[in-house]
Amino acid sequence: MLKYDILFVILATAFVTVAADCPRGFIQNQTSCYKLFNDSFTWPESISFCRAFNTHLVTIEDNTELAFLQSKATTLGGDGFWTDGSDAVEQDQWIWSQTEEVMTLTGKWSPGEPDRSEGKDCLGLWGKHGYLLGAWSCHSLLKPICEVSIEGLIDVIG
Repeated sequence: MLKYDILFVILATAFVTVAADCPRGFIQNQTSCYKLFNDSFTWPESISFCRAFNTHLVTIEDNTELAFLQSKATTLGGDGFWTDGSDAVEQDQWIWSQTEEVMTLTGKWSPGEPDRSEGKDCLGLWGKHGYLLGAWSCHSLLKPICEVSIEGLIDVIG
């Protein structure tokens, strides 16, 4: 009989789905958790700041995600928010620095953007233009948006 009890426990455990909640203060949207912070940092400082929370600066993968972030940014307000985008490696080749994937958002730039001026190599959401994309000096002070995937949280829990 004990053998069947053990088998039942093993089978029951195999069908349990691990559900991860977002960390405290983070907001879930689709498969990620986000936190828009009130404090302003440079882009490199923002990368370190997010890492301290075991997260990364946000990578915006589609227009739905951008619309969600624009809505949250509008509620919080301010000059702008940092994303993980950069063209520091190659001018006008915008990539997500964490994954090195080419940025695919097109048509979501603020008026006159991307600014091709020297030194405007970091990507932010520009408050003045409804939090559309804008090229900023990496030493500008903006608020970070930190992101962690739900899958990443499940990997940590499981």
